[in-house]
This record gives sequence, C-alpha cells and structure tokens, in this order.
Amino acid sequence: MKTYAYIRVSTDKQENKNQRHKINEYAAKKGIKIDSWIEETISSRKKDRAIYPLIESLKANDLIIVTEFSRLARSGMIELFTILGSIQEKKGSLYIIQESIKIDSGKMSVYAEAIVSALSLASRIERDMISERTKTALAARKAQGVKLGRPSTYSVLAGREDEIEKYLKLGLNKTSIAKLMGVARSTIYLYLEKKQRKQK
Repeated sequence: MKTYAYIRVSTDKQENKNQRHKINEYAAKKGIKIDSWIEETISSRKKDRAIYPLIESLKANDLIIVTEFSRLARSGMIELFTILGSIQEKKGSLYIIQESIKIDSGKMSVYAEAIVSALSLASRIERDMISERTKTALAARKAQGVKLGRPSTYSVLAGREDEIEKYLKLGLNKTSIAKLMGVARSTIYLYLEKKQRKQK
C-alpha cells in the first residue's frame, strides 16, 4: 500500500505551501507516511495532467490525499465524478481533507455519500474553480499590460453555453442553473435576455 499526496499548484506560492501543510498535518495526525508527492501546474492541459497517470498506476488499497475537491477537477463536476469513479475502479482510496470524506472501493455506501456530498457542494466547487481560473487569467493579462475591468455577462459564461442549454432542456429553473454554474442568478437572467435580443 502506498500513499500519494496530490497538489495542483498555482502561481500563488503561499497557497501551495498551505496545501502541503494541510496534507502533512493530516498525515501526521493519522500516522501516515507519504510515499510520493504529485504536483502539477494549474495550467496543465487535460491530456498532460498528472492525476490521470497517477490513477492508472494505483494498486489496490493505495491512497491519494488531496486538500479539497476543486483541486482534483478543472472542468467541473463531470470530470470530478470521472476521477472518483476511476479511483474506485482501481480499488484505490481517496481522502479529501476539507470535507473529511474518504472514498473507499470496499465501501459503496461511503462512495454514495461522497456523491451526495459533492452534489450538495456543487455550487461551491464550481465557484472555487471559476475563481481559481479567473485569478490566473487576470494575473496573466495584468502581466501583459492589459487594462482590467469588470467582465461582461458573456465573458463570465464564455464557453459554457452548451452547459446552460443542457440545464434548460432538463427543466431546471434559473436559480438552480446559477447555483450549479457558480454564478449569481442575475448573471443567468442577463445572459438569457441578451441571447433573446440577439435572436430577434
């Protein structure tokens, strides 16, 4: 059995130190030895991400420790559930420190609990990931000398139009859609109003 500490690092050095501190603190409390630290940059493309080869190499009962759900997935809940399912298929285990949730292949009820918990935290997870991506993009633009300002509604939701349409077809109301996408309800209303005006 091996224990892996997984960190998705950003340009914020203090945040990276915080992740290491939390994992070390948890490991010390539980008497766990970290066999390997896996780090990857926040900008890694999906095909280059270190989490996937790590999962592929897992043996039964191997453990991955991560500070929070949003560190695992970059593109949202679908990717998160894909990662969780892959770890379970490999008969490995995953512990998320912030939520105190352990996903163990030998305990289906715990896995079900993780899904329910993750769904209930969907808006927060999505909001965390959006905030993370936004801060990185703004830092890059600022470094390039671009004048920053409040993004338009379309900028905030750029590239997520299909996701909105999917939720609308499922019959979800605007409040629920806003929560799932991690944005204010008014943002969804403005988006739909602008879209309707463009179609006229």
